[in-house]
Amino acid sequence: RRGLMGNDHACKTVGVGTIRVKMHDGTIITLNDVRHIQDLHKNLISLRLLEKNGCKIVLEDGVLKVVRRSLVVMKGVSHGNLYPLVGTMVTGDLAVGVVGHKDQTECTMIWHMRLGHMSEKGLSLLSGQGLLKNMKKSCMEFCEHWVYGKTHRLKFFTSKHKSRGLLDYVHTDLWGPAKVNSKDGSWYFVTFVDDYSRYAWIYFLKHKNEVFDIFKQWRAMVENRTGRKLKTVRSDNGKEYTEE
Repeated sequence: RRGLMGNDHACKTVGVGTIRVKMHDGTIITLNDVRHIQDLHKNLISLRLLEKNGCKIVLEDGVLKVVRRSLVVMKGVSHGNLYPLVGTMVTGDLAVGVVGHKDQTECTMIWHMRLGHMSEKGLSLLSGQGLLKNMKKSCMEFCEHWVYGKTHRLKFFTSKHKSRGLLDYVHTDLWGPAKVNSKDGSWYFVTFVDDYSRYAWIYFLKHKNEVFDIFKQWRAMVENRTGRKLKTVRSDNGKEYTEE
């Protein structure tokens, strides 16, 4: 078999087989019927063949996405007039390696992000029903993106007060420790929510006793930027501001 190139030059196919590619999000996908052409110095993927196999090709803002069943399975970032694939080919023993604890944790985080930062409990339910491929029960890492996304949902018990301006009334809460620390070593985070504007700030902490220093830094910053003084601070459990 021969492959016809763009310059009408025919290159000989010396073999056809299967390869595994580790993608941008850590998942490993398998490509079948891959031709081995010795004269080619770069690997090429046919978008038309991907399309024939049920994939959708999306081009937007210099990024090419290959979507299958609502999931992005491949991604390429424009370079010149091409879209190099973000990923690496798996070779040797890695192709048949057994999934270990670290790989299981990575797999859990991949599904967590793919499913809109679903909770660990939700992932366990889906995994128990066999709906998440290659995922077994595993502890989920601390996800900073999930925390940022949840700041608009922070709730406090009702109380009788009326904010008339910025910094009249601020809610604060300390969360932690996490089951697994973040990449920068943080175990906690503290939030400050202005009752009047609903504007929220979030800070990550490596130690619980850092919270009061963070509060003082935050207070100096917001008072300087707004030109107003902080009047009232409410914490559901304010011991972190008094004990240490």
